[in-house]
Amino acid sequence: MTKNREKRILLPTDFSENAWNAIDYAVNLFKDEDCIFYLLNTYTPVIYHVEYVLVNPAQFGMGDPIRENSERCLHSIRDRILKENKNPRHKIECISAFNTLIPEILEVVNQKSIDLVVMGTKGATGTKEVLFGSNTVHVFKGVNCPVMAIPDD
Repeated sequence: MTKNREKRILLPTDFSENAWNAIDYAVNLFKDEDCIFYLLNTYTPVIYHVEYVLVNPAQFGMGDPIRENSERCLHSIRDRILKENKNPRHKIECISAFNTLIPEILEVVNQKSIDLVVMGTKGATGTKEVLFGSNTVHVFKGVNCPVMAIPDD
């Protein structure tokens, strides 16, 4: 008898409450299954110069604090999940990437053989007039796996 592979679930986050609700929903939905959850945050500098992309961002004194903040927030979410759920069937990996969200999601889906993307319906701006945020719509259109969009309430 062969053991089934763990489900691989991508959880993009911008550290908003809506993103946390989607993460919490996914972790609870799959509480009885073996899963690897990939927490993903992308970042880009406020000032975006060609030189910044071509060389080490730390040379400009910008890249490291931005990356460190992303990693620190991801680890905080991971710790919160582990504290609140204590599920031995779940593994959590953090991915902090210098990229824009949609290309990074597409890359991670392919590299990690993601089975499902679970994300909030709107980001940190929280625009109430739209059903889905533009990032969610782009993910729906771009990835080759199911996407579950979780509303904030």
